Amino acid sequence: MVFNTDSLCYDLLNGKLKKHSEQLNKVVAGLFDSDGCVSIKFSECGNSSYKEEQTYEIQLTSQIDQAASNDPDLQVMRALHKHYEGSCISYRARENWAHSATVSMNGSKAVSFFYLIGKHLMIKGTHYERMVQLYTDLKGVSLSRDAVMELKEYITCSRDNSTSLKPKKHVSPAYLAGLLAGDGWITVKIGVPRIRNGWTSFENSFRCAISLHFLDSDVLSKIQRDYGGKISKKDKNMVCWKRNLGKADKAFALRFIKDIQKFMLIEKKYIALNSIYRFHTVPAETKCLSSERRCDSPRR
Repeated sequence: MVFNTDSLCYDLLNGKLKKHSEQLNKVVAGLFDSDGCVSIKFSECGNSSYKEEQTYEIQLTSQIDQAASNDPDLQVMRALHKHYEGSCISYRARENWAHSATVSMNGSKAVSFFYLIGKHLMIKGTHYERMVQLYTDLKGVSLSRDAVMELKEYITCSRDNSTSLKPKKHVSPAYLAGLLAGDGWITVKIGVPRIRNGWTSFENSFRCAISLHFLDSDVLSKIQRDYGGKISKKDKNMVCWKRNLGKADKAFALRFIKDIQKFMLIEKKYIALNSIYRFHTVPAETKCLSSERRCDSPRR
């Protein structure tokens, strides 16, 4: 374990975190907005042999997925499953697809989970609320096939028009850390060789980024307003926010990492942030390393 004792994840993994910590709820809200989903499923409850006369019952499921490459030992997912008393945790290995782990909450547990993180959600808040209301109103009711088809259209429309339950002026560091843990990445390049005019020099590059669907780009705009950076279109469906953490923004990088790192749940991203912080705070070592590489660099 690489997490410091002042890290939220350290307390989570060691069972020292207070039950239903609001800080963890904010982090998990960011993780849910990126790698989570709430779904309504319909199971057959009638015995009719005709599809038109078949009846269905409603089921509610809430889940968070995480790639095994981010959490290879499933430590974080198991800890979240235990903390939120999830219904189940599963590991999926798919051919030609990334292996992943899933923490699921079903029925009343999915409802309870919403009341813990719902107010912190900035993307799927109103959608989750509608699904909880739908489940509460129709639980135990037999639904016709036509009613199910109408509800499926409503569910699709609800997700496409989802937002936060209440307008939020700022994006908290805890929520942003959860978003980075899910749909974000951190680039760390130290001593990358560059050839210019026959000379080989070594440059450093540090950057964090988050990519979301264009329907959710309003969240990236709020992040840009609070933390700076640039927003660009990644492809026809995706929008990306990027923020430089290099030497030009050293003062910001140190503040940003100090605020975000203590909420980071993913070990390799925690390490990446720590390496950037150390690079900026231990200049003597980096200068020595750079000078040694310059001496050894051949001239063309």
